[in-house]
Amino acid sequence: MLLIDVEKGMPEGEKIRFAEEADEEADKLPGDLEFQIRTTASDRFERRGDDLYHKMNISLVEALVGVDRTVKQLDGRQVKVLKDTVTIPHEILNLPKEGMPLFGRSGFGKMIVEFWVEFPPILSDEQKKTVMSLFSSNQPNLKGDAERKDETESSGEEERDL
Repeated sequence: MLLIDVEKGMPEGEKIRFAEEADEEADKLPGDLEFQIRTTASDRFERRGDDLYHKMNISLVEALVGVDRTVKQLDGRQVKVLKDTVTIPHEILNLPKEGMPLFGRSGFGKMIVEFWVEFPPILSDEQKKTVMSLFSSNQPNLKGDAERKDETESSGEEERDL
């Protein structure tokens, strides 16, 4: 019987060899046994070298006011994901030392969190008015395209891309 020691952080494809441990036959040297590491897929993470990639779906409200979540790490620990600024779709947050153990070295890779913002499928007229009232003082260009076009035509200005 052989005991196979799979070390933390071993990468996909790493080989473990046992010299002359294969079946023995008379007048022949036993061959080597070789095992190759294959990782199991996770529903929460994708391994990228020493880093762990995690796709996090967040609400539009969280994207605007901040994210305060925990992610269960592969070893069972709870890792805090905290962001108190506006998050744009597909923004990346790197969490140092929260990735895979570094194989043959001390330390850890990072956890890469990519934020996927879930937008509501539809807004009522009342919701649209509320959103417009919340943001119109900060961003005067939130008027609809038709309204902007009417304004530029009536003022004789030409609309152009900047």
